[in-house]
Amino acid sequence: MDSSSTTLGLRFCSLSSSSCHGNAYLVRAGNTTILVDYGVPLRRMERLLADLAVDPFDIDAIFITHEHSDHSRALKIKYPFHLRYGIDRLFSAPLTWNRMGIPAEPPHHPLDPNETVRVRDLRVTGLSKSHDAVQPLGYRIAYEDEVLAVVTDLGTVDPEMISTLRGSTYLVFESNYDVQMEEESGRPTSLIQRVIGDLGHLSNDQAGASLKRIADSRTRAILLAHLSLDCNTPELATETVTRSLRETPYTPDVLAAPSDRPSPWLGLCSAPATTRGASPGAPWGRIGRQWVGASPRRAWYATPCQSHASSTRPLPQQALTIPVHHLVMITHPLPTEIGDERSGWQRVGVGAQTGDPGQKADQLRGAHGLTQSVATHRAMELGQFAATRFQQQQMMA
Repeated sequence: MDSSSTTLGLRFCSLSSSSCHGNAYLVRAGNTTILVDYGVPLRRMERLLADLAVDPFDIDAIFITHEHSDHSRALKIKYPFHLRYGIDRLFSAPLTWNRMGIPAEPPHHPLDPNETVRVRDLRVTGLSKSHDAVQPLGYRIAYEDEVLAVVTDLGTVDPEMISTLRGSTYLVFESNYDVQMEEESGRPTSLIQRVIGDLGHLSNDQAGASLKRIADSRTRAILLAHLSLDCNTPELATETVTRSLRETPYTPDVLAAPSDRPSPWLGLCSAPATTRGASPGAPWGRIGRQWVGASPRRAWYATPCQSHASSTRPLPQQALTIPVHHLVMITHPLPTEIGDERSGWQRVGVGAQTGDPGQKADQLRGAHGLTQSVATHRAMELGQFAATRFQQQQMMA
């Protein structure tokens, strides 16, 4: 990734998350971008990244969890994605490379369970897991004091995995099926037994029980992943996991990854879990001492806060200036007008958010080393955004 790009905290999203549509998760932090899993066809991968205004040439490495096609499909074509875009570091377990018939030599690097590799600003550790693949891995991704765990496609969660994941800041965690829907699905008995077995996938109930033991005060957000299209729904998965987490003092954000399109960005805009009984935490992320965030309504706010570990009580209200380049990673267009002053919302101008998109694209390209296409895409996005600030009490209502 170009070193001139803006430095931001750990953030991530799902590009696609299902057996049918493939699996791929995008992680960014500092000046580093990586993909976890590679199961989306080439052209669709390009479209998904374009939708997120991510330049494929910015991707520094790809980590593959196991050999099943919904996690490795893009690797198995004549001129794969990583060759087209100069991505020269791909990691997976040694036996996984062997099973796919690929020598474990550059650009295909072996990564053993519990081994850690550094990719620019990120430290990535392989995690052994239980699945019907030859040597499946999950990944623990660390950036400064934040940790993202990506753990899907596993049939059981053992105590060692619980201990390793406990206290993760963020998790991409499997919640594959609802037990009743699976049992009544009409699928062949052999397939049902494979799915619910110890080498298969986690049910919503298993995910909830595991996450109840994993989440603590450091956990901010959980993205439920790899949901079955036939035997689950996003509502069932999030409701089941949230119900389990209510038995703990912690309330991280919980949402389900869409099966065939990108999820919202998480990480930069997710809040530390709050202790139950305290004021609910707003979805904040930090840029230096300035915090920005997104509500479930996908409106973006800005307000001063005391510190990363502080309570949600804000400092005295004051205008907060956010440099334009801190907003280029926001991918969900907003209406020009957001709310009104009667409901406590206030428009705050963000430098050069209006004007000629072509001129703005040139500015972004020159300042941040973006390609012309990405700069144009981001300039058009910026034209649709309004930065807002408003009183904390109103925002939490």
